[in-house]
Amino acid sequence: MHKPVDGQSFELGPALSQMTSASPRKGAKAAPAMCDVLNDCQRSFAAHRKCIVLLQQQKQRCDAEGRLEAFYDEFLGHVKQLLVVFNRSPAVERVAQFFVDFAVYDGQDFQFDEAFFNWLLSALLGMSRAKDKAVRFRVCQLVSGLMAGLVEDAEIGDDMWDDLQKRMLDRVTDKVVATRVHAVAALKRLQDPTDRDNPVVKTILMAMETDSAKEVRKTAIKAIGLSRFTIQALVARTRDVSEDVRKEAFRVLTLLDLKAMSIFQRVTLASNGVNDRDEGVHTAFMDMVMTNWLKRTAGLNNKPGSLAVKPAALLRFFDVENYESEGATLARAILKETEHGVVMPNLDTLDAEGALLWRVHCQLLPQHGDP
Repeated sequence: MHKPVDGQSFELGPALSQMTSASPRKGAKAAPAMCDVLNDCQRSFAAHRKCIVLLQQQKQRCDAEGRLEAFYDEFLGHVKQLLVVFNRSPAVERVAQFFVDFAVYDGQDFQFDEAFFNWLLSALLGMSRAKDKAVRFRVCQLVSGLMAGLVEDAEIGDDMWDDLQKRMLDRVTDKVVATRVHAVAALKRLQDPTDRDNPVVKTILMAMETDSAKEVRKTAIKAIGLSRFTIQALVARTRDVSEDVRKEAFRVLTLLDLKAMSIFQRVTLASNGVNDRDEGVHTAFMDMVMTNWLKRTAGLNNKPGSLAVKPAALLRFFDVENYESEGATLARAILKETEHGVVMPNLDTLDAEGALLWRVHCQLLPQHGDP
């Protein structure tokens, strides 16, 4: 019923703030026009909840009066005004977010409208190949927002799903960085991270590893699903040339259980983090170690009377007998961060991890001025 419009041929009206809505129906003069609601939502995010309710009420009235087609047409007309604006001013960004919030809204007063969502998504996808860079960017921005906010149990038809995947995959190689960023973000819910040959996974990994823009690589790290074969790509990003990308890689890998990584991956990750020269990246790594790794390994395989129980338990995941140097570097970094001292170990129960930890502790004593 509501067919998407070709993004290369639609006619553009005046600026969003100057648009006029259709005349209100008789007896409903108190109801704000759609353009008035949209103008209000430009001023503050705090107004969005109220504006959503007002627009939902207007849609509900139009539906009851058999004028839903007119509501759809007017709504799309306002969306088109946004699509040609490349400027990232706060007012414009608030309007873009409002369109997304309205389409994915699901509350006690108004339930998620699957038909409206699918119609809007279809209309936007039909404009994803526009010649205008602003249109391509805004389309991908809105589509990524719609996919991020989509309720879990919503249904998208197979044809729509395939079209969405194809068009966003195309935009991952767009000339505009911001367009590529949102295209990658839009693909997040379309991937099967357990399938090595999944085209979406392949594309996100390619963007993560080869895109020239750090913003795209960072977004790809956020978007990629965690699986046995995507973990290695994430570990590799901890050596990225961009500090922001390296920090994001450590942040995402923090979500992983140590057991999900191979010993070599753990060692590589620890070595990269400890030796990173950027203070922010090093801090991100140590936060992962001190607030995640140590807590997750607390109480695991701890032997009675062993020293510094938590660090020793953690070191057991790093095969310190074969990776002694890397293990010592990690132990040194942990001991520098902790306020707890290391007690004399019980030689009868001393294991490789405890011995290494004690050796590193003794090496650090002169630096602390301890006798």
